[in-house]
Amino acid sequence: MDQKKMAKWIEIRKRIAVLNEELADLKEDSENLEYALVEEMATDGISSMKVNGVSVYVQEKHLASINYQEGEDTDAGYARVCDILNKVGLGYLAHRRFSIPSLTKWVNEQKEAGNELPPEFEGNVRIETKFKLIPRGIKAAVAAEGD
Repeated sequence: MDQKKMAKWIEIRKRIAVLNEELADLKEDSENLEYALVEEMATDGISSMKVNGVSVYVQEKHLASINYQEGEDTDAGYARVCDILNKVGLGYLAHRRFSIPSLTKWVNEQKEAGNELPPEFEGNVRIETKFKLIPRGIKAAVAAEGD
């Protein structure tokens, strides 16, 4: 057994662990800053801006999920919302259960098109609106810094 290779592999794994920890910290810092920046941009009425060669714009997304009733279990919640999806013509999303990502996609399509959601969703399907900052040109800005 080549112990030098094993030692090198162990050092690589250690470095990966350190970088993963740094990455987790950076992601948390980024999320906290993003939340604050979205709030500031909303307060100032700004939907996009360019800083240091990077364009940043606010993206609105809606997340759909079951709005569980008091004491309702998972199966009952899915069944209730599947019935509603069938009733409003979205049966293709509902089988024994429905796909939350597919419903979320449909909700975003409707919102982006300016359409109202079915009134049956009220109190049954939870729609959570999130705003994210979307940067464009990061790779080019990083490359320009390296030059």
